[in-house]
Amino acid sequence: MNEKKILYDVLSKFNLNEEAVKKIFNFVKEIYIYNQKVNLTGIKDYKQFVDKNIYDSLLIINLKIFEKVKIALDFGTGGGFPGLLLAIIYPNIKFILVDSSHKKTDWLNYISKKLDLKNIEIINERIENLNYLEEKIDLVLARAVAPLILLLEISTFLLKKNKISVFYKGKNYEKELEKIDNLFYQKHGLKLQKIIEDKLLDDSKRYFIIYKRKNLNYQQKMINYQKIKKMI
Repeated sequence: MNEKKILYDVLSKFNLNEEAVKKIFNFVKEIYIYNQKVNLTGIKDYKQFVDKNIYDSLLIINLKIFEKVKIALDFGTGGGFPGLLLAIIYPNIKFILVDSSHKKTDWLNYISKKLDLKNIEIINERIENLNYLEEKIDLVLARAVAPLILLLEISTFLLKKNKISVFYKGKNYEKELEKIDNLFYQKHGLKLQKIIEDKLLDDSKRYFIIYKRKNLNYQQKMINYQKIKKMI
């Protein structure tokens, strides 16, 4: 099948304007060229790349959660999934893309300039070190980068009161939820708001785990990774 048709068929499943479609086409073209010199993605097959990265990243659009968001943060963003793609689609929202890998943030700086994206800030840092962003974020995103308990531990302090985190998860999410008790939720001022199921193009399931920060009684402390490892 023609590569353009593969991507167009995926994008046509979402209600995107012409400008967003054009920029996503350019993004995919550029990442394939860039990936020849810097390994950004291990997926070499074009259709598989589009299905597993582009389509999967865009599924969150179906949740209809972006209307009141002014600042969103995507950590462990890698090649820009989902944050950069969402920044293309929602130009009125500021997206902060965080990754600790220099090669990933170098790519993000390159492609954001190439696509003339004005609503992106790129940070090369570990998420738990961003103290200056405490309680500044309306929406925190992460796409399958770590167990839920760790994602919550290192990122909850970023959220404003009554704002949400959305984590992309696979079929084993229930095992991750079992590791989190009510005391943990109370400590972080969190509530598990809902779990939304969707389907990927290979018929496997994608789950969006959504948490709301109900209060701000939690003060960020030094992350005890050894303790967390025992929990997961």
